[in-house]
Amino acid sequence: MLEVDLHVHTHFSNCGLHSILEMLGYAREIGVKTLAITDHGSAVGGRVSNVFYHRFENVFSDIKLFKGIELNLVGQDGKTDMPMAQLKNMDIVLLGIHANTKRGLGVKKNTEMLIKAIEENPFIDIISHPNSRDYPLDYSLLAKAAKQHGIVLELNNSKTLLKSVDDEITRSLIRACIENECQMVVNSDAHAITELGRDESVRPFLEELNFPDELLLNRNPEAVDEFVSRRKKNKLV
Repeated sequence: MLEVDLHVHTHFSNCGLHSILEMLGYAREIGVKTLAITDHGSAVGGRVSNVFYHRFENVFSDIKLFKGIELNLVGQDGKTDMPMAQLKNMDIVLLGIHANTKRGLGVKKNTEMLIKAIEENPFIDIISHPNSRDYPLDYSLLAKAAKQHGIVLELNNSKTLLKSVDDEITRSLIRACIENECQMVVNSDAHAITELGRDESVRPFLEELNFPDELLLNRNPEAVDEFVSRRKKNKLV
């Protein structure tokens, strides 16, 4: 189980079932120490609540809350569905390719779109579920770009759990990160409380491929705290 889970959805996403408090409360019950609420951007029906970012205070003292978002690519030029000025309010920012992006563009174009977003948007911290079978990528090029910009690639438990990604593609992603010394993060991508903190579907891949512990961002809460603090400080210069 994960002590730090940096990809979680609530009912502010069009696909999440529970409230922020329900997700926080259950996460602390099962032993999660740090939780990031990262609801979808507007391009796939997510709702952004300024009250959450500016006024909501974590009522639990035994679990840390990061306020984030999962952005979507918009168009084919690397743009996302939230202005950079608003991203300054986020503790952590994920970017993923979702159903609003046309399928069938090919490996080269998909990779170019993500790398362009990485290069032009300093607020992106994590690329979510890059091992999607619907949007194939050049993992070596992506890992090199992520490493260069201090960005982390995600290993998504829910996608593997629900059989929506191929095992060999997942292995290819992990191998590319090892070869390029690019950090990864294991997240649940929970949309329901019973999915919180889960990593059992992807942990065996890390063990099989001898993934270096030092390249795993959420190996402990302290490593994540340092990453978030450093990224925010650099982004706000």
